[in-house]
Formats: sequence, C-alpha cells, structure tokens
Amino acid sequence: MKGFKAGALWARVQGVKGKSVTHHSSFITFLLLFTVHCSLFTAFYGCASAKIDKISPEKKTAIDLNYAGVEESNNYEKALKKFEQALVLNKKTDNRKGIILNKINIARTCLKISRYDEALSSIQDAVQMAESEKDNLLLSEAYATLSKYHYLKGKTDESIKYLEMAIDIDRRNGFPSIGDKLNLKALAYKEKGELDKSLDILNEAMKKNQGAERKAGISDSYRITAGILLLKKQFEYAKQNFENALAIDKELGRPNAIALDLSGLASIHIEKGDYRGALDYLKRAYDVNTANNDRKNALADLDRIIETAAMLKDEDAVTFFLDKRKKLISQDNQLNK
Repeated sequence: MKGFKAGALWARVQGVKGKSVTHHSSFITFLLLFTVHCSLFTAFYGCASAKIDKISPEKKTAIDLNYAGVEESNNYEKALKKFEQALVLNKKTDNRKGIILNKINIARTCLKISRYDEALSSIQDAVQMAESEKDNLLLSEAYATLSKYHYLKGKTDESIKYLEMAIDIDRRNGFPSIGDKLNLKALAYKEKGELDKSLDILNEAMKKNQGAERKAGISDSYRITAGILLLKKQFEYAKQNFENALAIDKELGRPNAIALDLSGLASIHIEKGDYRGALDYLKRAYDVNTANNDRKNALADLDRIIETAAMLKDEDAVTFFLDKRKKLISQDNQLNK
C-alpha cells in the first residue's frame, strides 16, 4: 500500500482509548470463561407441572416470571428484574423452593454482569435455604453457582471444592446436570495448569452429556476441549472440536456460543500465522454478536479485528474498524447517560 507506515499504524492500534486492544493470547482465557455462564439460568418447578391449576395465583405468576427471566437470557438486566419480581411473590407466599430458585438465578445473573457482592449474598442465602429444605436438586445448583463465584474471583481450589460437592449430589441422585458441572471442573483444573487432567474430566463430561442428550452441554464440552487443545498447540484436533461445537450451537440457535466458536477458529489461524483466515472468522463473530445486540462482545471482536488487520498491515481495514469501534463506544455512552 502506497505510503503505508507499519509503525504509525501500530501506534494507532495501541492508542485506542489510551491502551492496547485485546491481545490474541488472552482470548483463550476469555473463551474458557464463557462456559462458566453457559448454564446461566435454571427453570425447574415450572409451568409444566401437572398441578399448575391447583396453586395460588401469586405462585403461578412467580413461576411465569422465572420463565420470563430465563427467556431473557441475552438481556441480563431484564432477566434480573423478572427474577427479582418472582422473588417478591415467592416470599409473599412463603414458597421456599421458589425463593431458592430465584436466588440462584439472581446470583448467576449478577455474576454475568460482574456484580459479585450481590451474587455472593444471594447464593449464600440459597445454599443455606437449600440445605435446610434438604432439596438435593436445588442444593447441587446452589453449590455449582457458588463454585462459579469462586472461579471468577480466582479462587480455584474453593471453586473445585464446591463443584465436587455438587457433582457428588448429582452422582448419588442421577441428575443429568452432572455434565455441566464436570465441564466447569475441567475449567478449574485448566486454571491450575493441569491440562491433561482437565481433558480426562472433559471425557467424562462428554459421556454424561451424550448419555443425557444434553446438546448444549455436549457443545460446551467440545468448546472447552478445543480451547485446551489450542493451548497445547494441537491445532487440527482443536479445529475439529470447535467445528463440532459450532454445528451444535447453530442447530440450537445459541448466538453467544456461535460467536465464541467462530472466535476460537480465528485463534487457531492466528496461532498458525494465517491472519487473513483469522480475520474472516473474527468478522463473522462480530456480525453474530452485533445481530444479537451483544455490544460488549461485539466491542471485544472489534479489538481483535483491528489488531489482526494491523498484523496484515491493512491500513484500510484498521481505519474502517477503528471508526466502527468509536461509534459503538459513543452509542454505549449515550445509552448509559
């Protein structure tokens, strides 16, 4: 490109908001963290109950609100409001199982939006109540959520402790959600640097998810496996696992997961030095997140696109996507006023 100055272009990329944009090496951690939120909401004790016509109007409304919150799984603020409304109604009727369920969902939502103190308070209440009620299903979910809190706070050993408590309950009771918890346990051991042990746990998670026909769990097992294989630089096996996850996520219509699968495939191309191939996948991930109105992850995609375009010394692409980034941030600032 005539007049192109790589150093000047790189300075523009590094100068975005006064700091470096997202580095490709940090993406693997981001990719694996996604699974912590995959089974974000819980919807037992729902409207499918055969006794739905015999419960009070308040309790039925609380059930409907919980389901409405689950349906808002891509809009966390709206979901949180629904769960909080359900909690008020369940407290009014002293529906303790409903209260526990709402507190679990509130905690999980708060974790997703980094409101950690609120999440901890809510999940501690849920654990205490589930232990008191001796409800194994809810107790397992409460322990798993407390594990997610510790994982996100960097307390890996505490995370594993509560996961093992949840997994033990699932094993004894034959709960199908054990596969999700094994996926999380694999993540925790990945954080400890025990990649081979993590892969062993993922093999069991895959078998449990396949046996229970939990397609989302199967996809998550593939994605985490791919991320770990990427760390081990086993690129072809990583690609196969990302592609398997992508096929399932497309079938299930999981836009957040689809975007992460595409970004994972981009990371393989980056590790192999194929920045042009990476750029194609990153643009597709950005398109998915934009269509899903996931502005936070769309911004992360733009950071990676800009950095990758700079590696290609593609001044036009850098200029184009820096402008998109600037507009997105401006729009967010207007929305937050």
